[in-house]
Amino acid sequence: MKSQTDICKEEILYSRDLCKTEIVTRTVSCKHFLDSHTTTCQNEIEKKTNTCKNELDDHIIKCKSEFDNNAAKYKEELKEASENVLHFITGDEYNPCNYESAREALKQQMKRYYSTRFRHTPLSVLMPLIDKPLMDIYVPPKIQKHVDGKTKCVDKYKDILMRDAQNNLIFLKGEAGTGKTTFATKVVLDWCSDSSKSDPTSQLRENFNDKEALHEYEFVFLVTLRDSPSQLEVMHIIKEQIIDNIYGDLDREKMYTLLQKVMLKEPCLVIQDGLDEWTYSDGKLSQPLLPTCYNLCTVLITTRPWKLENCIRDSCIGSLLEITGVNKPYMLANNILVSCYNEHNKDFNSEFKKYIDKNQLEHFLKVPMMLTMIVCLWVDGLCLKGTACQIYSSLLDSLLAKINSENEYFYDSPVFCLKNTHFIKPNIKFVKSIAKVAFYCLFSLEREKSLVFSEMEFNQYLQHSADKAEIKSFALNAGVLSQRRSSSFTNRSPSLSFVHKSIQEFLAAYYIADNMNVIDDELSEFVRRFDNGHLQICELFRFLCGLNIDAANKLSCVLYGHVARLSSNQPHFCKSRSFQKILISGFKEAKANRIDENHIHLKLSHIYFDFSLSSKTEMEIATFLMKANASNLRFWYIFGDAIPDYEMLVSEGITYNNVQENERMYKAHEGKYELFDISPCTYLESIHLFGQVTLLPLALSNLHNLKHITIQHRATVNGKLDLSASHSLETVDIGNIDVLFPTTLRGNMTSLKFTCNCDNLDLSLCHNLETIELSSGVQLNSNSINLQCKIKHLNILGSCDGLNLPPDHNIDTLVISKNVRLLPTTLRGNMENIELICMCSGLDLSLCNNLQEIELGPEITLAPSSLAQLHNLKKLTLRGTCNGLELNGCHNLEQIAIGKKITLAPVALRGRLKYVNVEGTCSGLDLTSCHDLESIRLGDDVILIPGSLSCRFKSLTLQCKCAGLDIKACPDLKFIKLGFGITLIPGPLPVRVLGIDLQCTCAGLDVSACHCLVSIALGKDITLMPGRLPRGVRTIDMQCKCSGLDISECHNLKTLALGKDITLLPGRLPRGVRTIDMQCNCSGLDISVCVHLESLALGKDITLLPGRLPNGVRTIGMQCNCSGLDISECVHLESLALGKDITLLPCRLPRGVRTIDTQCKCSGLDISECHYLKSIALGKDITLLPGRLPRGVRTIDMQCKCSGLDISRNHSIDSIALGHDITLLPVVLRGRVKTINLQCKCTRLNLSHIHTLKSIALGKAITLRPIRLLI
Repeated sequence: MKSQTDICKEEILYSRDLCKTEIVTRTVSCKHFLDSHTTTCQNEIEKKTNTCKNELDDHIIKCKSEFDNNAAKYKEELKEASENVLHFITGDEYNPCNYESAREALKQQMKRYYSTRFRHTPLSVLMPLIDKPLMDIYVPPKIQKHVDGKTKCVDKYKDILMRDAQNNLIFLKGEAGTGKTTFATKVVLDWCSDSSKSDPTSQLRENFNDKEALHEYEFVFLVTLRDSPSQLEVMHIIKEQIIDNIYGDLDREKMYTLLQKVMLKEPCLVIQDGLDEWTYSDGKLSQPLLPTCYNLCTVLITTRPWKLENCIRDSCIGSLLEITGVNKPYMLANNILVSCYNEHNKDFNSEFKKYIDKNQLEHFLKVPMMLTMIVCLWVDGLCLKGTACQIYSSLLDSLLAKINSENEYFYDSPVFCLKNTHFIKPNIKFVKSIAKVAFYCLFSLEREKSLVFSEMEFNQYLQHSADKAEIKSFALNAGVLSQRRSSSFTNRSPSLSFVHKSIQEFLAAYYIADNMNVIDDELSEFVRRFDNGHLQICELFRFLCGLNIDAANKLSCVLYGHVARLSSNQPHFCKSRSFQKILISGFKEAKANRIDENHIHLKLSHIYFDFSLSSKTEMEIATFLMKANASNLRFWYIFGDAIPDYEMLVSEGITYNNVQENERMYKAHEGKYELFDISPCTYLESIHLFGQVTLLPLALSNLHNLKHITIQHRATVNGKLDLSASHSLETVDIGNIDVLFPTTLRGNMTSLKFTCNCDNLDLSLCHNLETIELSSGVQLNSNSINLQCKIKHLNILGSCDGLNLPPDHNIDTLVISKNVRLLPTTLRGNMENIELICMCSGLDLSLCNNLQEIELGPEITLAPSSLAQLHNLKKLTLRGTCNGLELNGCHNLEQIAIGKKITLAPVALRGRLKYVNVEGTCSGLDLTSCHDLESIRLGDDVILIPGSLSCRFKSLTLQCKCAGLDIKACPDLKFIKLGFGITLIPGPLPVRVLGIDLQCTCAGLDVSACHCLVSIALGKDITLMPGRLPRGVRTIDMQCKCSGLDISECHNLKTLALGKDITLLPGRLPRGVRTIDMQCNCSGLDISVCVHLESLALGKDITLLPGRLPNGVRTIGMQCNCSGLDISECVHLESLALGKDITLLPCRLPRGVRTIDTQCKCSGLDISECHYLKSIALGKDITLLPGRLPRGVRTIDMQCKCSGLDISRNHSIDSIALGHDITLLPVVLRGRVKTINLQCKCTRLNLSHIHTLKSIALGKAITLRPIRLLI
């Protein structure tokens, strides 16, 4: 052993030495090889590096050369492009490639022009040459938006510019001086500004700071319409006012072409300022034209309200806004004060407020123009106070003070407002001349010259004055007139205008007060020429009432005649309401100027007590005007709900001598209106009372001329309203109020409408009556219609016992209700239309030879032959009784509708009949003579002769009996509805049919050629030929027999219902179907693409391909076969019912499920999120995940598997049944449980809190806590 060890040891040492030698040898060899290879690689790398360096140098040189060459080339191309841009502007042809650059150039030029043109604004009309930066004095306006009769304040540009999808016109209305032009200017400046730059005054102006809404418009065009009265089109106005002011002669035409291109392609905002100051020369157009091709343009139009309300149709208004002044008038005043003194002075601001409060000038502050005038005059040490005439007299006096320091007073002037002026009398010659110009311009029949006029027209109005130039210079220097350079290149003469329209109106009123003869001449012609003339001079009339009441009285007579003419056909909401407001405004001004009310004789005929009267003072003035015009009054309108609670109002200090006398006529108190006696208004023709109005019985007792009366909407009478003296009544609409009418009405009335309660109404003396309409509360005297009557239209919805019409009456249209008993032989003459719902036995119409339309109610018994010879009869509706109706001579009859109590002769229908509806009885109806039939409807008691139908009808509804109906020869038939008593001959249906509803019998129906078919409903007695349904079908409801139905091409299908006797070819249902109810046979149904599916019901003979149901499904009721149903995406599911042949993939049911009844297979059902669940039934092949049932479950029937069911929170259970495979967690049942059947496992079941139990069954695996059952 030892020797062997030594031998091994020696061999190991030998092998070690041998390996060591071999390793050293190979190491040395490898080292030599590595050194040699390293040297070779190093040489190779150096060689390659030098080569690459040389190649890189050569490439750099080459690239540099090519770059230089290309740079020269691109330089030439850039130069050429620049020349092309220049060529676009100055060349002879338009190059579309340069549109973008030219558009940007135009935009920048416009912004530069706007920023220069509109950056400054005159501080006041008193100082037109002293202007300040607009942003320094600007205060956001108060703007309201009118939407559906309501108003809401808007303070964002996006709300202002929100346009209607079909109408791009936005109207901004506002009275003179409210800031319309200033707001339009601010819009333009905000568009020019960069929204990324902060506005230093943005914190002070939080309103309208969303400039990004303006930057959505590529261009904003602002034009002032008063400067272009002769231009018809908006495009020409933009060219005249903007393009011509930016570009020279050589560029204008090219830029005008670009302008048209821009407005076609880009979103633009076009602002038209001052629509009321623009009238095209022909006077027919209400606004400048903008071609409809510029549909990307939004148009904002500013105007005065009268222009909008009288010249613009409602359909033309896309959006309506109203500007009422500024939100913070004292901020505007402070801005002006700071601008004047160049520093903020709190003392000035507080002193100014005290000045306003002391002189009661607050109502002027909402008008920025008046506010700036008042501030500027106050800064100069001048104070304003008093009425409108006083204020404008002071303003005019202040303007004249700048021209002539000489002052003189009106010591003996009858005009109150001029007594405290200093500078008007020394310059009275100039004032009268300027007033003359103001008058003739304002009432020029060429409306475009009313506000802006030329120097030639100025001289024409002063043609008898030698010093025209001096007068013009005086007016311009005083600031009464302004002069502008014309923007037209054809007419270089300057245009003139008054500094503001209100100043012009005041001066025109002064001229009228001094020259009353113009009222009958120029003013009368102006009012006669223009329908809205009285609205255009409302402010002037107010001034005239304060200057000369006699002239105002005379002018009111002219306006009275004008308004009466306009209001003749509009008795309610008409021009006269606005006329009343004008007179009330003038009355206030007259009283404020210390004019005795006994000298005020303003004339009117229509009086309104409604929302237009905003105060007690206005109510008193309206009463004064009514009393003063008692002999003129024709119309009185009262809306009691509009009467304010006067105890909460403060009178404006006007006293009246006849207030106590007024109280004798009416009393308005706490929102109620009591009418006592209006007998002084003897000529009153119309009175209309609405709202909370209370009348005394004799309030209207002496109105002999009363024609129209309306008493509605909670109006009451303390007794019986006496109208016994009103023999001329024509229209009475007074609801259910008891009325004492005249014993007999008489007069020349032609129309009578009674909507009231009235007993024994006698119309025998109303010989001119042509139309009578009586409501259900009217009892008519049976002999009211006499031999002299001219009645053409008679409508009696009331009652009359034994109505007798004279033999030679002229009635064309007759409508009689069920409360009238008509004498059988009373109808004759030339009547054309009758509608009788009355009672009549044995009615005979044989003498009514001109009858064209007849409608008889169910209480009428008709003589069989009474209609036989009515040759002109076209439409017949009978719901009464007639045995054996004959229509032999009714050759022109087109429509007939017969009720169930009518027996029709078999050959009674013939001639030109188009529409037939027979619900009565007819045995063997023959329609072979009715060649023009379009629609047929026959009831159950009709037997139709087969083959008697014509071929032209379009609609067929038959519930009758017919053995062997053939409709193949009816090519125009579109709608078919056939009942159970009909047997249809097999064959194809007409190709144009749109809808069919067939419950008849047919052994071989073919619809393959019905390419227009939309709706199809087939009953169980029909056999449908196999084949493909037309592609346009939308609704299918088929209970018929069919052995191979194909609906694969029905792409428009929405509703599908198929009965059990149909075999549907396998395939994919159309994607648009919403409702499926299929009990048919189908071996491979695919609904995977039905993304709009909402309701799904499938019968047991259907095999559904596995897959996921669409997420919109709400109701599922499936008894079909399906080996892998997925409802995990059905988030809107509400009801789920699945049969035993379905395998449901494990899932969590959505929270909206209310009802579950599933007998399918499912290895993991989760209902923990079904918070709205009410009823649940689960079969034995379902495994329910352990957990709590939803709290609101009422009915539980579960035979499934569940290892830990928790119902501890379910206190609303009515019935519960659990199977053997369920383990119920220990629970205390609560609530109103009535039925319990528990075969599950449960320890410690507690039923002690249940007192409504009626039935209980517990299995052996349940441990019940001891209780006392109450069953």
